[in-house]
Amino acid sequence: MNQEEYFQQLESTSTALFDVALGRDSKEDRYTEMNEVGRGATKHIYKVLDLSSGRTVALALPNEDLSKEQVHGFLEEARLTASLQHPNIIQVYNLGYRQDGKPFFTMKLCSDKKLSHMLADSANSLFDLMGIFLKVCEAVSYAHSMGAIHRDIKDDNILLGDFGEVLLCDWGSAQILKDSILEQEVGQLMNPISLGTNGFMSPEQTQGGEASECQDIYSLGALLYKILTKEEPSATARPPREVDPTIPLSLEAICLKAKATNSKDRYLNCEELITDIKAYLSGFAPQAEGASLNKHVWLFLVRHKSLTLFTLFSFILITCLSLYYIVSLKEKEAQTSIERDRAENALELYDIEKSSRKKIAALGADYFFQQAAQLISAHSSQLAIELLESIPTKSLSKKQVKKKNMLYGRIHFYRQQFNQALEYFNKGEVYKDNELIRIAKYFVNKKSNDSERLNSTDIVKILDQLYQIEIHQAHCFFREQVLAITDYEGQIPIIQKMIKLNNKIDDVDIKFEIINGKHHMDLSHNKNMRRWEPVREMKLNHLNLSHSPIRIHFHVLKGMPLESLNIAFTKVKNFDFLYTLPNLKELIIDKSMIKGSNLNEILDELKDQAIQLSIKES
Repeated sequence: MNQEEYFQQLESTSTALFDVALGRDSKEDRYTEMNEVGRGATKHIYKVLDLSSGRTVALALPNEDLSKEQVHGFLEEARLTASLQHPNIIQVYNLGYRQDGKPFFTMKLCSDKKLSHMLADSANSLFDLMGIFLKVCEAVSYAHSMGAIHRDIKDDNILLGDFGEVLLCDWGSAQILKDSILEQEVGQLMNPISLGTNGFMSPEQTQGGEASECQDIYSLGALLYKILTKEEPSATARPPREVDPTIPLSLEAICLKAKATNSKDRYLNCEELITDIKAYLSGFAPQAEGASLNKHVWLFLVRHKSLTLFTLFSFILITCLSLYYIVSLKEKEAQTSIERDRAENALELYDIEKSSRKKIAALGADYFFQQAAQLISAHSSQLAIELLESIPTKSLSKKQVKKKNMLYGRIHFYRQQFNQALEYFNKGEVYKDNELIRIAKYFVNKKSNDSERLNSTDIVKILDQLYQIEIHQAHCFFREQVLAITDYEGQIPIIQKMIKLNNKIDDVDIKFEIINGKHHMDLSHNKNMRRWEPVREMKLNHLNLSHSPIRIHFHVLKGMPLESLNIAFTKVKNFDFLYTLPNLKELIIDKSMIKGSNLNEILDELKDQAIQLSIKES
């Protein structure tokens, strides 16, 4: 296809975007020595030599399977990025067309190190990370001043150079504000194919709201959350200091204000956020913290350590001399008064301590209840029971006693101890778990006592009913049942049901056999199965996942005595999980999985394990 045919194919595309001087005159034959260095959802990136300038640059080509709208988005991203000139935004040099009519653009060649890689390394200091975050904020502030909203700010879209460079890239989700500088230069963009990344998107962006600066400010707050906690952000994420109490209160305040659910509660613009970050880095209290006078005084003292130490030393010296003089003159007279004051102070302190203990006990119970609920959700019910038993009942309010009973009721329900569950539910806040009560009342008659176990058919029925309430309830009940069933063949219907629920599909083909004492499971050719975690508790020796669209969740294999694993014709790209399989002797893949993966390097490191690699052609 020549350039003119390519233009005819994209005839609906904006003339302002494609008829730029750089586009039609630029030729791809000026670039040689093409070596692929990366790829994404819409484009491939190559390292090339620009014969015109003699420098090495990065060249981007759209993927072969892109639609016309996606090619349009590829060109819009290039044109928009070329219009943004900032030291912390990746620089686009050239935009043109190859001889076959396919568009391309060149940009600065950067290191492949991302901020996400840096966050995975715990050795980096918080001060260095905040310096990087400040540069990202300054890049976003500049883009906003030009009228561009990035809409996909995250650690994977921030490149780090070897000499301190910080570059915000991937503007494929960006939009341009009306009546802005960029609208006059570039024009309005089509609706982007990519809408952003969950966890980093604001609520209004998730709901398809109109692009605005406050959406990027929320994303910056989510990015700061991940920098501080090393955890993925989400709408229900815990406050940073609950994840790590060592996080400075000032940074938590900045983070929570930036990612406030209501856009009116966030920073009005990036400049306000930058001002608060610079205040923290300079030793001042940010506006978001609303610091007290005592905090401001303390920060002043920290900023002026020499003056503070000298003043403190002088004050101590003068105080000591004064006290010595007074004590020398009135030692006998003051002794009685001092002892009396000490006794009164001791009594007052005792009363304060006694009152404080009661308050701490009342407040602490709610915290322990929260921790117990999290342990139940994490399938650690025994630890939850031990935590609940450690809470002194005498110090609890009636509401807290009910809350404690409800937690006990849930634990016994998940363990099929329905009689005990109903006993605790009746003492608790019944309206909160009335669906669990209904299920418990029905199935309590299926067993003669709480120690008896339901059969697999009844367990599957309960899972169906719990799924209608909430998938989380089904997960909690499932984990308790799998741990309790010693008969693997009895686990299969339950595991099959959970795979169906997790994938929201009607059927899963699952085969299980015990051959010569070895456990064989076949989950192959399940075209709609992406989640398969329910097999995690099984001690499998042979597992077949081939011809299924699975990509992740291989952490469930850790601890399994796997000897053979078939993942041919799946979407697996990362093979780090092989380090957790010391018994593996055979790995079956297809030939497309080797290119662009880390498989060869891992197998070389595990050469002492002597893993036999089988490659399927079709």
